[in-house]
Amino acid sequence: MNTRIRLSAVLSSAAAAAVLAFAGCGGGGGGSDSGSGADPASAAPADTTVFIDGSVRPSGDLKSNLQDLVDKATNGQVDAGQEIIKQIDNAFAQDSSTQDLTYEDDVAPWLGEKAGIALSGYDGTDFKDYTAALQVTDSGAASDFFDKIKKEGEHVGKEGSYNGYDYATSTEDGTVLGLGDDFFILGTNLADFKAGVDAASGSDSLESSKTYSDTIDHASDNSMADVYVDIGGLIKQSGQTVDQQVLDFYKALGVNFSDATAVASLVPNSDSVELDFATNAGSSISGTGDPSELISSFPSDTIAAFASAGVGEQLQQALTGINKVGFPPEVPPGALFQTLSSAGINVKQITSKIGDIGLFVNGSGLSDIGGALIVTTDSAKTASDTVRSFTRFMQRAGATGFSVLKGGQGFSVVNSGLPRPLVVTFKGDKILAGLGLAQTLKAASGGGSTLAGSQTFKDAQSALGDAKISGFVDASPLVALGQLSNDPSFETARPYLENLAYLAVGYGTDGDFATSKVIVALDK
Repeated sequence: MNTRIRLSAVLSSAAAAAVLAFAGCGGGGGGSDSGSGADPASAAPADTTVFIDGSVRPSGDLKSNLQDLVDKATNGQVDAGQEIIKQIDNAFAQDSSTQDLTYEDDVAPWLGEKAGIALSGYDGTDFKDYTAALQVTDSGAASDFFDKIKKEGEHVGKEGSYNGYDYATSTEDGTVLGLGDDFFILGTNLADFKAGVDAASGSDSLESSKTYSDTIDHASDNSMADVYVDIGGLIKQSGQTVDQQVLDFYKALGVNFSDATAVASLVPNSDSVELDFATNAGSSISGTGDPSELISSFPSDTIAAFASAGVGEQLQQALTGINKVGFPPEVPPGALFQTLSSAGINVKQITSKIGDIGLFVNGSGLSDIGGALIVTTDSAKTASDTVRSFTRFMQRAGATGFSVLKGGQGFSVVNSGLPRPLVVTFKGDKILAGLGLAQTLKAASGGGSTLAGSQTFKDAQSALGDAKISGFVDASPLVALGQLSNDPSFETARPYLENLAYLAVGYGTDGDFATSKVIVALDK
């Protein structure tokens, strides 16, 4: 078995399906390392609000990374490329009009490297129209293929020519497919098809749009697919389905969706899959500060951990935004802080004392699993005073299962709904609330081995690059815990799950764009 899998066929199947639809069958495939060179974005109308650009026949590092990644993920048990080609050939064979066609002879000679689809006509719920473009490497071979499916296909209707593109219409759904020198172009209808051809022929295209180019510059290198979204354009198309008060609220928080764009990139590496996101909607989208110091201090046996920096500042900004827009008619604009103040709540004083917040879950099995929520404050006095205030409140309330910790260092609550006591305590400038006395005291002590010394955690931080780590999941303990479930479906998935190393989440900035990154890594 050839384990060097051509995963390019996975995306090619979607792109080639547009072409093969005219022959009354579905499927697609790939296997070439070249392309026409024309960017599919050049065949998308300039006012496109969502554009998906994918590599259907990857080459170079991208191809090598895909082959390595799937080989590792499946333990060399799957040859996806050959399987998809087999499905394409089977689809051809099942229709009398295409039974003489094969992928190798009739598709591979012309199938290009990239494909793109432009979505339009958003009504607040769905997209009504699309224009798709598939790169062609050999227009002569593509023309031969197109002639065959037009001649023999059962679902081919009206044919014609427009601006250098010969086209045919599907009698099933009215879609129009045409072939030019660089692309197969498919449109929802004749108007959408012509819009794509006009763009590809030199009229205004998405590729020539500054808004698009400024955004796509933030797409990741060597990505398998990129998704561009004109968020402001979608809002305008949605019309009155969008609540203006919601937009005003987010704008008060420093998030302006009305003029924003975003791009998401799927990046396969040789031993991980990475999803990158960037938007100019506002820096607060991905967070502020650096939570890596807090998350690195969690116990080394942590299974999952998440942290956010500058939470007090973010909360103050959020409340300021709410105060500005209000909650009409109950709380008019500008009245929130006054209302809270009259109740004895000083928002600014409270939020100024809150720093970072983190959460971790740790343990080696169901018998000792636990974790804690940690809040950093501006001082040790703030942390101790806050916990002792809560302790006095709980005492006065006469809470069931409540008891004060030794030395007045906090309290615990025993509840039948919890496997262990809920413990609230403090250590230095940190407030801790944990499930289980031992786990919480371990987190409070600041001693012992921590994630900072874990090689898996170090690998996760390194993989994130400049992004500040805000989330981490160690896959090995999760697999061990899954084995205890005695679930038959887990046994089926276990060979693949055992290949996972970690999940890492991080965020940062790139110029005016807020960025975030999610990585799922395999064992090396």
